[in-house]
Amino acid sequence: MAGIGGLVGGSALDDELKRSNVVRLRGLPFNATESDISDFFKGLEMGPDGVVICVNFQGRSTGQAYAQFATAEQANKALERNRQHIGSRYIEVFKGHPADMQGALRMVGRGSGALSGSGGLINMAIPGMTGNPDMRYTGVVRMRGMPYSCTSADIMAFFKGMQLAPDGVFLCTHADGRPTGEAFVEFVNEETAVRAMQLHREPMGTRYVELFRSTKGEMMTAVQQRVYGMFSSIGGFSQFGALAQLPGMMGPFGVQGLPGFNLAAFQAAGIGDRPTGEAFVEFISSDEAQRAMERHRQNIGSRYIELFRATKRLIIHIEQLRCRSYTYSL
Repeated sequence: MAGIGGLVGGSALDDELKRSNVVRLRGLPFNATESDISDFFKGLEMGPDGVVICVNFQGRSTGQAYAQFATAEQANKALERNRQHIGSRYIEVFKGHPADMQGALRMVGRGSGALSGSGGLINMAIPGMTGNPDMRYTGVVRMRGMPYSCTSADIMAFFKGMQLAPDGVFLCTHADGRPTGEAFVEFVNEETAVRAMQLHREPMGTRYVELFRSTKGEMMTAVQQRVYGMFSSIGGFSQFGALAQLPGMMGPFGVQGLPGFNLAAFQAAGIGDRPTGEAFVEFISSDEAQRAMERHRQNIGSRYIELFRATKRLIIHIEQLRCRSYTYSL
């Protein structure tokens, strides 16, 4: 049976994980769907949030997922499926933290960070967006040398007793979604950030973590760079704002053979609303989006169309950045 997965202490996180009704899966095939994972746990009672597959900012699966069960006891039974197979891959199953699952849900537009029914932008839950708006704010700490498996819950446990800003943890990744071992953490005030520095070179798992004073501007630059990296090759975004054109949240419409889209498609536009030939489309479920990928390199007119997985969170982030017209430089 897989064990408790906390990295901090002996452990500040273990009691919460023991009570958790969430498990984390690792080693998934990159084409695995939420239905595949539900089938993997067949016979166990799922919770209301069900299953979410973790994706990076480019919408690609990271090979990990979270599953919520009706009770902690059901989640403990799920651990017995550790190293059983989905397809040709054996799957590692660990206890997970509910906060990490909520973060994964927000990444795909579910949970508290989703759009309202009217298309309004509410409670975005994007790291750094709901904290202090001053880019010179120094209540931020940069972490370096963390284990690559570190989660937001591990970081919160590392700083136990110190109050973080809402959505104040940003885990840095490479362009392909692999973790860098660095993170930015925003605290509720600068005094708490100073106190946090006393944990410099304290252990997290088997690693000694280095801490550095930072600013909100540095944190948001890292957030922006992860989004912009996806589009750097097409020059579709200015580094100073006017980032994207969303011509309203269109009403429901469909594609033949696929159930209707729940929300929006929009044409990505560049500087001066120059069309880039790219668009985003949202489907009613992750499984439908996976089915849509079967149309990769089919034609519209005389052009073949390439398809890539993306996330609602990326769409929302681009629109919010455009609306707020951030002007600090990358």
